Order: sequence, then C-alpha cells, then structure tokens
Amino acid sequence: LGLCGALILLTLLHRRQKIDTTDLPEPSAEVRLICEDPNSTLAEAIKAYRDETGLGLAEGTAVIKGYLAK
Repeated sequence: LGLCGALILLTLLHRRQKIDTTDLPEPSAEVRLICEDPNSTLAEAIKAYRDETGLGLAEGTAVIKGYLAK
C-alpha cells in the first residue's frame, strides 16, 4: 500500500465515523442567524461556529448540519 495509500485509507475511514454532538456547544444566536439567513452559505455558518468554539471542521459541520436538520 505504501505510506500515501495508508494515509488515504485512514482519512477515508475517519470520515465515515459519525460524530457525537451531544457534548458539543450549541450554535450561538449569531451562528443561528447565519444559518437562517437565505443569503448565507453552509460554509459561512460552519466557519462562524468554528471561530467561536475552536472546534475542527468535522465537528463544526456535524453541529451545524444537525442544527439545520431540526
């Protein structure tokens, strides 16, 4: 497989893991406004959430997508 192949495989396996968001902070009022603004994008909401919390991309995406699904 080689080092590159192993890294790709690990990355793909990591992405499949469902992130438990129960212990992560809820989106703030400011982030919720971005989520509800029809002119804002998902990426903008995730970035705002990550900037506030310091969490990673996977966690931020999971929280924001969970919020939007409610």
